[in-house]
Amino acid sequence: RRHTQHRQPTRLSALPLAAAVRSAAELRFDAYEWCANYAAPASLVAGAVIASLYDVENDAAMAPRAADRRRVRVAKKGVRLMLISAFTLEILAVFITTITGTMLLSDGSAAAAATPMAMLKVTFELEYLACRVCFLQGLVNWLGAIALQHAIPKAGETTSTRRINNFVSSSLCTLIILMAAIYNDHTEYQNYLQMLRRLAFLVAARFYAHWPPRIMPALTVPAFLLTTYLGFRALTSPQDDDNGAPA
Repeated sequence: RRHTQHRQPTRLSALPLAAAVRSAAELRFDAYEWCANYAAPASLVAGAVIASLYDVENDAAMAPRAADRRRVRVAKKGVRLMLISAFTLEILAVFITTITGTMLLSDGSAAAAATPMAMLKVTFELEYLACRVCFLQGLVNWLGAIALQHAIPKAGETTSTRRINNFVSSSLCTLIILMAAIYNDHTEYQNYLQMLRRLAFLVAARFYAHWPPRIMPALTVPAFLLTTYLGFRALTSPQDDDNGAPA
């Protein structure tokens, strides 16, 4: 009798443990499926952005001219910069979700949480925020670039065409505002700006967590600064640079 009473608590205590392990595995697999489902629309948006960029590059009316007013020249260049930034962000969203999905299936640890999103936010908050921000910001940049493209006046267009283009541009801007309003109302963070601040803090914390920094993270800083400088230089180039003469 003593032997039976001694083994019975051990057998019963194994049941909650097995349930906990199964629950953690299910959470990780559900989180993995969320990552896979997030990568699919990001890939579609990236393909659409490339198509839009190709159309802009082959549209002679979108080429900056010396005769254009300064704001028109900046807007034409801004369309290209917004499109390439949208493509970059969507590719980052695909890449981060793929890497995070691999980590979820390969790592056996998991934080105690009630939902897969809560587990992601606790265990992989940086990756969780990065894929959400990259996807949304890339989508906004793509829609904003198309809206800006239609807002730019073209030589030879009729009054009816200009009114239609203004309507398209206004509709896309309204869509962006509506998306932001819906997103802010359906996020566990206070708003999208708070998500950006939190993401910047997590990136800085991850960077300084390994000090001195490793080679590849350290190289991202000068690469980012160089890209920012080249983008600013492209937007603020003087009017004489657009007179058709080779660089």
